Amino acid sequence: MMKINKTAYSVLFLALLNLSCVTSAEQNRYREIIREAKTGNIDFAFVKLNSYLKEFPDSLHIAQARFAVCEYYFQIKDYRSAIYKLRDYIIDFPEKEATIFAQLLLYKILSEYKKEPALTEKIKESFFSKSVFFVFSDAKVKYYKSSLNNIYRILNYVDKIEVFKNNDLFLKITP
Repeated sequence: MMKINKTAYSVLFLALLNLSCVTSAEQNRYREIIREAKTGNIDFAFVKLNSYLKEFPDSLHIAQARFAVCEYYFQIKDYRSAIYKLRDYIIDFPEKEATIFAQLLLYKILSEYKKEPALTEKIKESFFSKSVFFVFSDAKVKYYKSSLNNIYRILNYVDKIEVFKNNDLFLKITP
């Protein structure tokens, strides 16, 4: 009886140790991607992101990594790929912090390039259909720092939405 318990504990310990090593490797790879982005090596970060997504499909950072892929396609002006990736992201991660930013990127592409006007209008309506309560301020503010080292900020006023990317006005939407 005692030998079985020691064996069971040993197996459990080895399993936890192995899980810890996988998590550590995963974290190290993700940190490596962040480092590449911070040093301006966006193309290398993108290659590493795709590898990371294939190797760690159940990662804790899956949503951030997939948003960064969408963002990369947007930055290099591959709008066709960006549209597909952004749609998938919005469907797969409707409650994530970056989802509103994915919707804004999609809106920017669709509205500027006059693609799918019905969808563009639907996205725009969704921005203004949510009730926003202002307590001691003129605007509601949201921030997001992406894996590609971009800082997004939304200022949601009663009558307009302003989106900043790295402190530059990126998009302005009115009802």
